[in-house]
Amino acid sequence: MPGTAREELLKSIPDLLGYPDDPDFAKSVNKLREIPDVVLVIAFADQLEDPDASLALGIMRAIGILEIGDGLGLLLKFADEPGKWFSHADRAAIRLAAVESIGIVGDESAAELLLNMAGSSFDSELEMEAVRALGRIGALSSVGPLIESMNARPEIALSAAGALMEIGGEEAFMGLLDGLLNEKEMVRSASVWALGKFGDERAIARLMTLTESSDPMIRRDIAWALGEIGGFRARLTLGAIANTDPDVMVRREASKAIMNGAVLGNYRDKEAPED
Repeated sequence: MPGTAREELLKSIPDLLGYPDDPDFAKSVNKLREIPDVVLVIAFADQLEDPDASLALGIMRAIGILEIGDGLGLLLKFADEPGKWFSHADRAAIRLAAVESIGIVGDESAAELLLNMAGSSFDSELEMEAVRALGRIGALSSVGPLIESMNARPEIALSAAGALMEIGGEEAFMGLLDGLLNEKEMVRSASVWALGKFGDERAIARLMTLTESSDPMIRRDIAWALGEIGGFRARLTLGAIANTDPDVMVRREASKAIMNGAVLGNYRDKEAPED
């Protein structure tokens, strides 16, 4: 890469640590997009031989922002070990940025590293980002471990449930159904939310069994999820909740879901069951 282009590259990287609505951010992204990906990766690798913290962080972000698939190797390296010469705070920030970008550009080859991170407990923020990245990558091999993490680790249950929803498939769906039976409220709530986003009508029967729960927050979540799923059975259940639930906020959520266009639309588009 010519010296001038390299200088422009190095000047652009720090701007990527700002906010997307910052004019300098947009200018830097556009400048970097003009450089071929293969050239960028070579330049990034060269600069990462002995980087300062802001440069390493900017490069980790840049690979994801520009969706440079050829940069996956650099992301994996710095997600695993950014460099012992960085401070603890810098190491954490660099790893977090690398994992976030892995979720954007990664493939199933990154799943093993992400699963190892998701199964640790030394950095909850990094754990949740690793789980979200697994969802974006969509590796079916991670469904089983994600189900286990969701049920065993309430603090990352919402991230794990979201990842299962993004990956999809029968195993993920059944795992979310089983999450409704978990004794931890955070796991049940996360499962209800993800099943609503999943949109599979088979979840309605299991959700209905929880409407007798003494916890109004869970019942509100269920009313919302039924609204997301839509269809004839969901609408009937929402009608019953709106009329009989003892909690006014639950009744309001059910009424809101009934009036939701998606519910009414699904009701029109799907046939009602025969008597």
